[in-house]
Amino acid sequence: MQITITAKDTITPDLRRRLLALQNRRPYLEAAGAALVGMAKRAFNDASLRAAAWPPKKDGSPATLKRKGMLWASLRVTLVTNDSVHAGSDRPYAPVHQFGSQKSKGRGGGIPARPFFPVLGGQFTPRAQKLIGDAIRAKLDAAMK
Repeated sequence: MQITITAKDTITPDLRRRLLALQNRRPYLEAAGAALVGMAKRAFNDASLRAAAWPPKKDGSPATLKRKGMLWASLRVTLVTNDSVHAGSDRPYAPVHQFGSQKSKGRGGGIPARPFFPVLGGQFTPRAQKLIGDAIRAKLDAAMK
């Protein structure tokens, strides 16, 4: 599963202009990816960071998505280019938890979405957009000093 941030989206026009003017955008996009991964990891414990509320488990207890912590530990920046940064997980069940799954023929009721990355309907949440912009801006400001 991959979530992608490009140099052309999710940030303000002024910040986009500053970023696109650079020859090497990788460090700035990597900072944005690291901020996104950090937010996704914190969402496992902080419901206010989730793109949508997590439905409770079948027994009615709160969903935590933490059995052994492997999903949480697997979240990372997976690729950085000059135009984009990819964050994701190598766990095969990560997309099922992020997006949910439909009921299979005659089996169970499917799995409801419990998004840990702050993305809903293909869009970053406003809070994630701000975090991404702040991470890029902080890196740009530090480079100017």
